[in-house]
Amino acid sequence: MSLQALLRVEERVLAEQGYALKLREAVPELVGYLMKLPKVNERLRRDAVFFCELVLAFRPTSYQKELLEVEDVDIAARWARQTGKSFTFGAKLIHYAYAHPRITALIVAPSYRQSLQFRDKMDQHIAPLPDNVLREIFGTRKNIQRQKISFRNGSRVHVLPNNPDHIRGYTAHLVLCDEFAMFDRPDYLLDQVIFRMFNTTNGHVWLLSTPKGKIHRFYKVCNSDLYRQMHVTWREGIREDIIKAQAFWRNVRELLPPEARIEGELSVQKFDELFKQFGTPRECLMEDEAEFVEDEDSFFGYELISKCIDTSQSRDWDYYQLEANPHGYFTVGVDVGKERHHSALIVAERTPDGRANIVHKKLFPLKTDYASVIGYAKVISDRWTAVSRVLVDHTGQHFVSEELKKVITQSEGVDLTAPRKEEISSYVKQQMIQGRVLIPYDSQLIDSLNSVGIEFSKDGRLHLIEPDDSTGKRDLFWAFLLAVYATRRPEAYFGIRGVPKT
Repeated sequence: MSLQALLRVEERVLAEQGYALKLREAVPELVGYLMKLPKVNERLRRDAVFFCELVLAFRPTSYQKELLEVEDVDIAARWARQTGKSFTFGAKLIHYAYAHPRITALIVAPSYRQSLQFRDKMDQHIAPLPDNVLREIFGTRKNIQRQKISFRNGSRVHVLPNNPDHIRGYTAHLVLCDEFAMFDRPDYLLDQVIFRMFNTTNGHVWLLSTPKGKIHRFYKVCNSDLYRQMHVTWREGIREDIIKAQAFWRNVRELLPPEARIEGELSVQKFDELFKQFGTPRECLMEDEAEFVEDEDSFFGYELISKCIDTSQSRDWDYYQLEANPHGYFTVGVDVGKERHHSALIVAERTPDGRANIVHKKLFPLKTDYASVIGYAKVISDRWTAVSRVLVDHTGQHFVSEELKKVITQSEGVDLTAPRKEEISSYVKQQMIQGRVLIPYDSQLIDSLNSVGIEFSKDGRLHLIEPDDSTGKRDLFWAFLLAVYATRRPEAYFGIRGVPKT
């Protein structure tokens, strides 16, 4: 293309709304040449929406555009699930580093794996870039690494876990905290580590999360004038066609009474009428409305759960797969159900320092035969070295534990009577308070642990209030408790297959 023709294209790109995206989709390789032109280059650096359309081939929705246009402020963003939070902030972060030479940005999440997961989502923007565009932004593909992204202008993006010792060594201009509501020690991290980084850079923090309990720092920042508030609910997602109405209805109807019905075409108005009539389920308040809920009545509060999230950089995985055949010292908790409740299985590994590390999770579909659950536990017992105890809830179903005992000699049945529930749950909670339980950042498990409430009887006995639904939260809760409780007998590890006697 001649220079004159390129300048005519430049004029249209700068003047004609929507043309930048059309050109990017039709002739992507031309974008790299346009980026070299001074007027386009200047517009790209100051206009994040223009950058998304011309460079990333991404047309933002109205609420995504509002975020992209925000500059040089601290941001508190509470967005509902599946509304494009990570996708949009990933694009904003790429533009920020491109537009600001020689800056350092950090991606921080509750665990290292979660930080890597946010970084991996940025590849949705990076991977499709034409080679000449990629060179203009990053210089070379070698600069695009999983732990660090280097830009042609000298800027860098580092990927880190929520660990002050790893973070404090940087002098940062921007820190993006993903799922901030699940950060352990958030006050210390913000006040003593991150904000002190900004003393010489006048940097900014972007705090992203789906809300959890009200006692966390995220609740405070979402009610502070010091932050630009960005609140997006399922309504905006459906109106912008990011969330599909049919999928949303499939998710929420299990949480509503059986008599909750919608006739005809699904719409935001009909959903709102239904919630007004039957109430908005707690899960929807957090996940879909992006609202804060009371946490005081949960047996495991989010603050306690966050202390147990494994933040080590060595854990860039969720769970061992069934086929992994790992070596270690393992215990298994099994909660059985069939018609109204799921069967669930959790595996804990006893670490060398005596902690219970959750390394495997299986939630079986409703109506799964008991034989399949027993077979699954049998595979783990046979292949994993070494499984010392398998605790199974056989309340009212003793035949299940009896059948399991026939194939796994180290299995034991547990009657979850009220006193036994109190004993097991109190022990596990104390272990968590002492920091002797590790869990991966798994939102399903985290929400399951938080879903069980607490009350006390007149005589001071603990009573757990379990959710009565078919989502499997109650079942994962008890499988978790049994797996952790099974680790309380370290002597049981010795003398079994693969473990030397001492």
